[in-house]
This record gives sequence, structure tokens and C-alpha cells, in this order.
Amino acid sequence: MAWEKCCFFDPDFGFPFHTDPGTLLPGLQTADTVSTVFVSQQGATNVPTVVNSTWVNGLDATSSVLMHNAVMNYFVTNESIGAGTDWVITFPTKRFHIQTAIPTPPFTETFTADGACEPVGLAIWNREERAQTGGLDFSPQPPGGNALCWETNVITFNNSSVLGSALELNVDTSSVGPDGWMRLSFVNSIDDDHQLASLEGNTFFGLPAIGFATQEYVNGVDQAGVLINYGGMFDHAFSRQISGSGT
Repeated sequence: MAWEKCCFFDPDFGFPFHTDPGTLLPGLQTADTVSTVFVSQQGATNVPTVVNSTWVNGLDATSSVLMHNAVMNYFVTNESIGAGTDWVITFPTKRFHIQTAIPTPPFTETFTADGACEPVGLAIWNREERAQTGGLDFSPQPPGGNALCWETNVITFNNSSVLGSALELNVDTSSVGPDGWMRLSFVNSIDDDHQLASLEGNTFFGLPAIGFATQEYVNGVDQAGVLINYGGMFDHAFSRQISGSGT
């Protein structure tokens, strides 16, 4: 019998909208070349501005939607409750930007045996807002200083190693305590190389990043012998900076 168009299962795009079985397409690099994002006005609260941008290719459009100048989230490593925290930070479009001898913006390094390391800044606060905003390093430290070198990166706190990654980077928070929050910055100055510029001249600062924190609480067993261990996953918070107007 003939297949009839029906409802939302066969939208009338006016062009073929499917790919052959087994193909890797559609992919992140085949997106539309126009992006739309929201950014808060400088000095305003909850007043978003719509930024429409046109790009040379779909890859840059996809990266622009994911561009952030910083990542924020909590960490909990209190030994009294057996707590541990790992962060996962992923750059979904990184591999497309570093395939050539010269990386394309916003990435700055090509792939080597040590990865393709992009410099970052670290700052931590405890729950009473005591801060360490300088002199904070990853351990082991990547070549050249604090950096994220892989497409997917795992950061653990106080060696709690929730995910057991072989390439994890540790952050020692003893200067502020076992619990608090961290800000990881992709942009350290307005002249930072982590930039992506649209055809209209909209400049997006940072790197295209997504991710989450995962936490565990190991409390052993209760009086009835039932395990009382817990875990959770928490999306990162991000900030966005476009054409010099930060969020």
C-alpha cells in the first residue's frame, strides 16, 4: 500500500530530511549556518538579549550555541559522610576544530601525545564564601599549566575519584575546606585567544562546553544491613560573554 503523509511523522520540509542507514550524518558540523542565543544585558538581572549570528559553516554555528566563558558547580568531599565529587566537562565540537595542522577558532592547540591542551583558570569558594582565586593548580598539572587537554575531561576534588578516570585532574580544596563551589574560566582577559567571531562581528568568548558534576555519599549499611549509599548528577551552570557584554 502507498505511504501517506500524516501528522508530525512526515513533516513537509520541502527537501529530503533523512540520511542513509549507517551514515555518520547528520552531524554537529552539518547544522544551519544561523545561530540564536540569549545573553543577559550587562548590569541587568534576568533581562535577556537575543543574539542572532551568521556563520561561514554549520560547525561554527553549533560551537557558538555551546560557547561559554566559564563553568560553575558545587563540590562535596566531606569525609564524615563519605562524600566525593567529580566534574565532567566535554567539548562536543573540539575534534572538528583540531583536525588540521592549524586549529580553527575558538580552539588554539592541535592534538599531540599529551592531548590538545586549552588553558583554563580556577577559583574556589567554600560555603561561607572564603575564596582562593590564585595559586590553585591541577594535579597532575598538564604541560604548560592548568589546562583541559581532551574532548572529555574529568576533574576530581580531593582525590575522591568518583568515576575512576585514568586521566582525571585533581583539585585540592584544603585552603577553603571540603565543600564549596568552583568557577573554571575559559577566558582570562578580553585579549584571550578563545574567541569565535560571526560574519556580523559578534564575538563569542570562551569554548563550546557542556557537562555535569557527579557526587556520591558512602554511608555503609544501616542496622538492618541495608546499603545507605547515594549518588547524584548535577548539570553545570555556565556564563556567556558575547562582544564584550558578559553575563
